[in-house]
Amino acid sequence: MSEFIQLARQQCARVAPMWPLAESIAVNPCWFFTDQPVERVSAIWKYVSDIDLVMDRAFYRQQLHQGKLDDTLLPTDAIKQLSEPQRLPRWFNVTDIVDQLQTRQRKMLWQDEVVLQISQFCGLHTEFPERFVDESQPDNGLYLGWLTVVREDKGIATLMGERQLPHYFDGLPDDITELYQVLADDWLQHYSEDALNYYLFALLIDVLGWSSALRYRDWDPSTPQNNIEPVLSLLGIRLAWDYVLWQWAKDTSSDLFNRLSQRFAQQAARCQRDCARVEQSQRIHWQCQRAYEREQLQGYRLAPKVGSVVEERPTVQAAFCIDVRSEPLRRALDTQSGIKSLGVAGFFGLPIGFKSQQGKRPQLPGLLNPQIWVSEKDVALPGATITAIGELLDTPTSSLNAVEVLGLAKGIGLFTAHGEVESTDTALAQLDIDVAQVKTPLVEALAGTLTSLGLTQFGEHFVWVGHSSHHENNPQRAAMNCGACGGQSGAINARLMCQLLNQADIRSALAERGIEIPADTQFYAGLHETVTDRILPLSGEFPDVVKNAFERASETVREHKQYPQTRSGLNRLADLFKKTRDWAEVRPEWGLADNFMMVLAPRARSAEIDLGGRAFLHDYDAQQDPDASILAALISAPGVVAHWINWQYFTSVTAPTRLGSGNKLLHNRVAQNVGVFEGNSGDLRIGLSLQSVWDGEQWRHRPCRLQVIIDASDEQINQALDASPSFKPLVKNRWLYVYRLDEEGQLTELTL
Repeated sequence: MSEFIQLARQQCARVAPMWPLAESIAVNPCWFFTDQPVERVSAIWKYVSDIDLVMDRAFYRQQLHQGKLDDTLLPTDAIKQLSEPQRLPRWFNVTDIVDQLQTRQRKMLWQDEVVLQISQFCGLHTEFPERFVDESQPDNGLYLGWLTVVREDKGIATLMGERQLPHYFDGLPDDITELYQVLADDWLQHYSEDALNYYLFALLIDVLGWSSALRYRDWDPSTPQNNIEPVLSLLGIRLAWDYVLWQWAKDTSSDLFNRLSQRFAQQAARCQRDCARVEQSQRIHWQCQRAYEREQLQGYRLAPKVGSVVEERPTVQAAFCIDVRSEPLRRALDTQSGIKSLGVAGFFGLPIGFKSQQGKRPQLPGLLNPQIWVSEKDVALPGATITAIGELLDTPTSSLNAVEVLGLAKGIGLFTAHGEVESTDTALAQLDIDVAQVKTPLVEALAGTLTSLGLTQFGEHFVWVGHSSHHENNPQRAAMNCGACGGQSGAINARLMCQLLNQADIRSALAERGIEIPADTQFYAGLHETVTDRILPLSGEFPDVVKNAFERASETVREHKQYPQTRSGLNRLADLFKKTRDWAEVRPEWGLADNFMMVLAPRARSAEIDLGGRAFLHDYDAQQDPDASILAALISAPGVVAHWINWQYFTSVTAPTRLGSGNKLLHNRVAQNVGVFEGNSGDLRIGLSLQSVWDGEQWRHRPCRLQVIIDASDEQINQALDASPSFKPLVKNRWLYVYRLDEEGQLTELTL
């Protein structure tokens, strides 16, 4: 079966990447399954791993009893179906079956030991890769390194009570390709392609965290299918463990082996039927899920379109990142006279990366590559020192090392003296960029961003507002920063927009493209600090009119917003600021919890509505986009980012123990901050911690797929979808829903 390794490659390519902690961005863990209907994918994941991509029946029964489902979308016997007991078939790997057939009193389960051993080795290999370099087999390092370690590890045999176990590792091929060939020609030759696909994917799911982390290695958004060799090696390791147990069972007990081989063969023979049974059983779940989403959507009525109105020139314009946490601030600003807010993707369309003393990092969405690199001019020593200390605190042993290195007095100071913003969020220096060398792509990027906003005039003061979440002692804090900025603060992008648009030669180049910026328009950069909802200046002090408007808006938000409980129970700025410095704080903020909608429309359609901080709001004027090219760009980049965020939160609720990262109190950073363990064992964790979506009594994130609302014609929407191969399958296969917003404010669902 020479094609076996190709099947393995195909399954490895289905694994979505997980970015390391310092660059953590939200990812849909099923991203490479979106070419299939969501209901089918849900059945596959449930069948091979018991992972839920939809809520259980008890959840929907509760919502139905509370009147939170649109019952017009449900079958008449919904209550009966939701009350029926479920006994769903499952695929079991060899380790699972052996555990079921053996009575292992006072002994560790094989499944737990296998995952533990592989996970600990991957951590070792990631932390010290130089120890496993084999110049003769450069593509074989992970597998061969594991084989070397496991052959010498006598502790496994002792722990499992099987002294002869090392003998079976000695018999494994040294080459990963040869391993796949041996297994295909011997052990797995009699099974169907369907069965092998289920089996291979089930093995990957056993070590999904490390599979996802290795998938990121050598990640190139332009060729996402190519960087699978590390994952292929990991799959080979997991497959080798099952093969070792198969051979061990064969030699140890004929009764055990006969029952093992019989069960494995039986499930292989019926795998397609079993998965279809799961899909059929989950049909009522997805009907209820749609009814749950529709009922919530009906609670928001966008405004009708008004006729052409001559607007007065605003005094202040503020372009916020579309992050849902900006929506309450924008609403508070838009009630003030002379103030107008705008919504735009947080990287502001700049295709940049940032270089610092600590290395290089992207400042744009994960599906894009930086085209231009910027750096800090004349970095102040205190800022660099703070950054270095911050990195020291981010090591697995964190504060203990810090106190030892810096001395007791300095160590104590770490707990009491933290700046309000990161060192790269300051306004102390200009960003270093050779504008002359990259002027054309820069001007094109700036023109694209300004055009996408549908601007007809510029105010006297124009502020680009990025966002960042500042708090201590949280390995996942990058996940609360800007997803459009590569898991970083949006400060760099906001500062660069301000720096460029205040230059006369840039304005002249934009004027040649039909974008006239008045001479008296001054651009500023600001940062929305999402824990306290302050807006901090990044380009010198704000003029009083801007400063006062922002302060009033921030106070309004703090007065009405429901924050995670503070020690005093109040929303005072002082109390919230303490949360940013509290090392024991497990819920500094709710992040993007409860995200639900994305609205691509003029601000007037949503300005009068309280969207509860649940909506990504991007300004869009279809009248200025006759060929739908702007709309295509919006759904291809910000739209996909919003979907990734939405599905990270969604799956962290539907499967918190597998697709969430568990209890934040137990998180330990692993191997150069590649990810976290929950405790000190098991697989690398992905997704959000329970504290990010659950308050101890109820879900703070209501599990809903993204509802995308577009103010454009059907023709424009379809044109945009045809030009967006990454977004269109999400609509067709029901990973999200798209609606056309008509002139009366009614929504019409788009079906493909």
